[in-house]
Amino acid sequence: MSTYTEFLEYEGCDIYPEDDNYTEKLLEFAKKFRYFDEALTEFMCEQGYEGDVTNIDEKVSFLRKKFEVASIEVPRNLKKWFTEHIRVKRTTAFQICFAFGLDVKETNDFFRRIYLERGFDCHYIEEAIYYYGIKHSLSYKEVKELVLKAPKPQKEKIDFRLAENNFKNLILVRKFYLLPLL
Repeated sequence: MSTYTEFLEYEGCDIYPEDDNYTEKLLEFAKKFRYFDEALTEFMCEQGYEGDVTNIDEKVSFLRKKFEVASIEVPRNLKKWFTEHIRVKRTTAFQICFAFGLDVKETNDFFRRIYLERGFDCHYIEEAIYYYGIKHSLSYKEVKELVLKAPKPQKEKIDFRLAENNFKNLILVRKFYLLPLL
């Protein structure tokens, strides 16, 4: 499932700034990257799409059906993914993973190979909930309900002059208290 990405990872490792024609090699290598719709088409074929890979309407119909079966609202610009090389938002990428019923490993692989970004970023509450939902085979609807119930991060200013908010002061305080224990 990861042949294309592995190929690029290995080939990219062979280009060094010290090489003759470094810039040309790098530009040639960059041309090998594909648009999101090309990667998505490959993914769809791996997931059971047997239609004509050049027929955009068939591919859109296949995706639409996956979204509908999973009771996920179908994105409005679905056709533009293929006609205008539109790269979807992370939230939409997660919707695709839910629509295809991917597990955690497959979702991480989808993000790495198809979306070309890291998988779950659990520093964000919403993505931590996506991880939980996929790990426990929850529906997208159930996950969205959990997201709505989750606490919202507080955006408040931090006073770094206070010892508990100042990393340097925190280290000094810890040294002062821990040194006698050592």
